[in-house]
Formats: sequence, structure tokens, C-alpha cells
Amino acid sequence: MHASLLDEISYEWAAYAQPVGKLGVFGVGVQYLSYGSLTKFDENGISGDTFIPADMAASLSYAKNIGSFGLGINLKYISSKIVNTATAYAADIGVQHKLGDKLTLGLAVQNMGSKMKFISDEDSLPMNIKLGGAYAIKDNWIAALDINSPNDDDITFGAGTEYVRPIGDKMWLAGRLGYTTSDRDTGGLKRRDRGAWLHLRRIHDRLRVRPVRRPGLYSENIIVYQVIKRNK
Repeated sequence: MHASLLDEISYEWAAYAQPVGKLGVFGVGVQYLSYGSLTKFDENGISGDTFIPADMAASLSYAKNIGSFGLGINLKYISSKIVNTATAYAADIGVQHKLGDKLTLGLAVQNMGSKMKFISDEDSLPMNIKLGGAYAIKDNWIAALDINSPNDDDITFGAGTEYVRPIGDKMWLAGRLGYTTSDRDTGGLKRRDRGAWLHLRRIHDRLRVRPVRRPGLYSENIIVYQVIKRNK
């Protein structure tokens, strides 16, 4: 996936997962965020060389179903570059449990790991504990709720729903609407999320509109478009 955000800021994401028989599913993924070219200034306001800050995360993943439980783990290498580069290692662990045909509950602990160190300053990773649930109102209509407890911010809540409507034998149209009390992406405003999906038998196109925060300035909408290969 590629997303051009604001000015020269861009986001890249790629991932691949492979089922391996009864062993489970193995996956790899890479995320890269570039902030574009910036100019250095000294204490007198005189400009100098340019530099390109960027963040990167590479992950190895594993997931397996055990009865009504689903277990998953990510092992991550994280790099953050301003002028100097800081690195860290982290892990995500999650479990999902189905209660009957309609209710699914999940618990995840994210970003457990080492600190990021720029020269002499160290910063802890934003560890988060996430609890969520999804309820199938109908076969084609799902409602979901999640609670996030980060180590560097207040507890937040999110809720949403997705409805899928068949169009013929090989096509489905889906819509999503959600709301969260988190203000991390909107500079203090509560965030709404909405989108539309067109599902084909083997490929589905995803068009999603979401607000993003321009660092230190304001928030505005971007459009993210994805084409994802599906199995039959």
C-alpha cells in the first residue's frame, strides 16, 4: 500500500502471510514513513544541509487456531531516524476467543520491548493493552467495540459497525462507520472513521477516508486506496 499524505510525507506498507498446514500461518511485513526533505538551521538561523527523517518497522508474525482460540505474535524491529538513528526491538501478543456463533472477544498487548535511544536520551515504546469484541448482528452486519490502555496516555474507547450487501453472485458492497475517543490523529478532535469496500470473489478494492494530523498544524482527510488479493 502507498499513501501520499501532506507535503512530501509518504507512507508505505507491504505484508505477506503463508499458511503452513497444521503449523499455523507465518507472515512478514514492512512499514515505512518518510517525512520528506528538511533543512538544518544553526542557532543563528543560518541554513545548512538537508536531511530526511523517517520511521521504519519490520515484523515477523505467527498465528494459529487452537480450538475456539486464535493466538498470534509479532516480533518487530523498529528504526527511527532524525539525523541520528535510534533502534528498538518489540513484540505484540494477542489472543482471540469465539463465544458461540455471534460473539468474538480479543485481548492484545502491543509494543513490549526495549527503549529507543538517540545518542544519550532513551524513550520507552508506547506499550498498549487492547481489549475488544465483535458481535454478529446478522450474517452480513457486525458491530465492534474496543478499549485501549496505553502507557503514555489516557484510556480510550472505540466503537464501529460494518455492513456487507451482496450484489449478484460474485460481488459484495461493504460500508463501515466508527468513532473513537482518541485524539492522537486529529490534534485534539475526536476521530470518526468511514469507508466503503467493493468485494469480488478473489480481489477486493478498498477505499477509505480517514483524518490525519499534520504535525503541529491541523488535521485534514486523506484517501487510502488498497487492492488486496483474496482466496476463492
